[in-house]
Amino acid sequence: MRQMAQGLALFFGLSYIILFVDVLLEHRVGLAPTGSAKLVPVVFSLFAAGTAVMAGLWPKRQTLNAFTLIMALSILVGLAGAYFHLRSSLANLTVNTLYVFPPKLAPLAFSGIGIMGLLVTFGFLKPTLEKDTVVLDPICGRRISKVVAVAVVRTDGAVYGLCCPLCEQEFRKRAA
Repeated sequence: MRQMAQGLALFFGLSYIILFVDVLLEHRVGLAPTGSAKLVPVVFSLFAAGTAVMAGLWPKRQTLNAFTLIMALSILVGLAGAYFHLRSSLANLTVNTLYVFPPKLAPLAFSGIGIMGLLVTFGFLKPTLEKDTVVLDPICGRRISKVVAVAVVRTDGAVYGLCCPLCEQEFRKRAA
């Protein structure tokens, strides 16, 4: 099941690559910097794709923390993009104007990916419905499913899950 978590991170990377291509085509941004806000979602989606792929390939504490930060920033980028797309037509916004260029709600795709990423990161989307599968990582404090934990340790009647090899090393060091 650990491969499932890594697969999800890679899926988010693929989602950002698709967003990169879509925004690049829609904003008609060339390779030269334009100096406008149109460049923000292009650069962000490329950076987010790289971060998600790194978190999928090398699930270390630093890459997972960077992934969490990117997911939170993605929500903000999506909301800001929706505002900029809606700003020009807020005075006469109707259902029909939602279909007129620029696409008014398309930037919310960034927010949707960010929300899903945070839900996965903090363990709210569990691969199983059993109640006792979520344990606490005593090193970093994250709630983690036993299924995706690097190690599950039982000490003094308590069950702990360790989210990554670094937390496992630190736990072993403290226990010695």
